[in-house]
Amino acid sequence: MFSGDFNLVRFFAGLLPDNRVLYRIFLIYCRMKHLFLYAIYALSCCMIGAQEGKPEGEFILYGVFNGSGTRAISISYFDRNAVWVEDTAKIADGTFEFRGSVIRPTLVTIQGNTLSGSVDDPDRTILFIEPGAMRVRVTEHDFKNAVTEGSKSQALLDTLNVRRKDVEALRKPVAKAYAQIKSVYAKGDTSVTVTEKMESLRRQLLPFQDRLKTIDLNFVETYSDAFVSAYVLGYYTGKISRDSLAYYYNRLSDVAKNNKYGRDIRKALVADEQPVAMPGSVAPKIGMRDIDGQWVSLESFRSEKYVLLDFWASWCIPCVRMNPQLKKVYETYKDRGLEIVSLSLDHNRDAWENEIRKSSLNAWTHILIGFRGDAFDEFRKHYGLTTIPLYILIDKEGTIVGRYDSITEDGALLQKLGEIFE
Repeated sequence: MFSGDFNLVRFFAGLLPDNRVLYRIFLIYCRMKHLFLYAIYALSCCMIGAQEGKPEGEFILYGVFNGSGTRAISISYFDRNAVWVEDTAKIADGTFEFRGSVIRPTLVTIQGNTLSGSVDDPDRTILFIEPGAMRVRVTEHDFKNAVTEGSKSQALLDTLNVRRKDVEALRKPVAKAYAQIKSVYAKGDTSVTVTEKMESLRRQLLPFQDRLKTIDLNFVETYSDAFVSAYVLGYYTGKISRDSLAYYYNRLSDVAKNNKYGRDIRKALVADEQPVAMPGSVAPKIGMRDIDGQWVSLESFRSEKYVLLDFWASWCIPCVRMNPQLKKVYETYKDRGLEIVSLSLDHNRDAWENEIRKSSLNAWTHILIGFRGDAFDEFRKHYGLTTIPLYILIDKEGTIVGRYDSITEDGALLQKLGEIFE
């Protein structure tokens, strides 16, 4: 019994003549109170037990879908154990649901019935998920305007996208026209009219890119303690000067610096961790078995061939978009002394082999590095792998000629190949 309860009863006992009736009332009161408190205690224990049994970092993504031509939604991401996950959920009554586990904000790709491998496909988008419950509203053929609730990181990224919206609206028709004329050029029309139009549109794109860069870097300064700021800044590694990159990196909070994207930026800035495979240096040795099980080493090409190392993966959309140009490079220079060695960071061997077959890339050498493990760690360390695609050109003496992040008609790689072979 509680002393406060007993004192209350004694007070009323002095007012009532029949203390036995009051005693019975008191006993009922105490029993009811104890039952109520026990119920609260039991419920608390159940809630605590439920929390203790819940996997750390578990997320639930509830989806609401608007459209009639899509039956399933798929997502892909790295889970809490750095394992690549590809999951699919059927759409039922306009809803879908995904469950998984991540320990920090994680970028996922979400897609429906995509028509291409392009990042611009209207049925594909990327967003940040976090541990906890989230909701996403998606419209068929308009995935880019998906609305997400419950993810703080995605909410911040949405803030940035709002700031970029007006510039993107002006840039989009120019970028579309540029992509169309490049496609005409890639199909073989290299007339002066086409090349001049392509160069004109490329120059028109540059001011938009500068304005977007300013918006992005202002965002990084404003939200220096946010996880996504390191993600945004990481995009500009290699695209802005080292001093500018250091300026913005030093303004990030410790939380932002100590996530995956922050650590990648730091590696690009720390002198001791700069890539060994830089122009003018001797290319680090490569010795691995190719897709057919044959042993391949860089030394085997020495004094006979220039070698273009192509670091890519079938899941890397920009890499796949470069493959037609890579094929064109091979056809143009294979008989003049150029060999291509493609090194894949794929985590799925079947996906790697399927992409090689589908895109008809089997004319040159292919090696599977993987996305983790000893081989990956060695290449990341010695070749300074931070992003893909990455192309490294090596001369006949084994010296690195240059590092390139794209293959474009007006880009540095094709200019260099032209100087060497033509």
